[in-house]
Amino acid sequence: MRSMKKHNRHNSLQYPVVPRNYHLETPHASATGRGMIPSEKLPIHLWFHHIVNGIQSLLLLGSMGALMAFLGWVIAGATGLLWVLIPGMALLLFTPKISPKLVMQLHKAQPLFPENAPNLYRMVGYLAKKAELPTIPQIYYIPSQVMNAFAVGNRQNCAIALTEGTLSALNPREITGVLAHEVAHIQNNDLWIMSLSSVVQRITQFLSSVGLFLLLINIPLLWMHNYGIPWLFIGILVAIPWLSILMQFALSRTREFHADLGAVRLTGDARGLASALDKIQRTAKL
Repeated sequence: MRSMKKHNRHNSLQYPVVPRNYHLETPHASATGRGMIPSEKLPIHLWFHHIVNGIQSLLLLGSMGALMAFLGWVIAGATGLLWVLIPGMALLLFTPKISPKLVMQLHKAQPLFPENAPNLYRMVGYLAKKAELPTIPQIYYIPSQVMNAFAVGNRQNCAIALTEGTLSALNPREITGVLAHEVAHIQNNDLWIMSLSSVVQRITQFLSSVGLFLLLINIPLLWMHNYGIPWLFIGILVAIPWLSILMQFALSRTREFHADLGAVRLTGDARGLASALDKIQRTAKL
């Protein structure tokens, strides 16, 4: 109760980029129709970065998949490729989707509603309309002094969490930039992209472990027949999972930059977002 009372002071925040005649709709209202505000145009150089980020993401994800397929082929030839395709498709199609509500419960987040934080919902509703999302994300509050914000779910069922540290340290303009960044993640399906990369990385790690295990149990046979230890094969098994991890990290950074550009497109305010990110980074170094 104490933390909720502290949060109530943010109800009176006035977000400068929200038109005065904008009316908050229910969290699950349609994001199309009257009140739709056209997106600001990005400068040419930002559109160029937007396209480059998209190409980089495609290349990184494709490279991770190629490494996974190559590792399967190195271990067992054509059969190894089936080892890659079958588990990969099964994980993508049949892995249960974790609901945003469950994720928020794991973070001990408390749901906020329009009557609790009307101006936060007014801003998120405004951004969701500009991003053409079919639903308005549910807002959650985390009673932690660590500055953080994140989005979960997909375009149809999504949520955004803000910590007490974020709400206390950032001004309305900066909070607007942070919310726009998270809405851009949802708009770009970044959560699905990163889940896909995680599946690819896990399969790659599994194949590497299988290959090393098979090699280990066959080392006595190699010695009995005077065969040398296949160091190149060992190097491939060890190196490819690490390359996959590095590519996943690079993909994550690329999607973050992509969300930054999306936030600027939604708000037209690069300085507000930059100021917020600067405060978050400086706090993280303390």
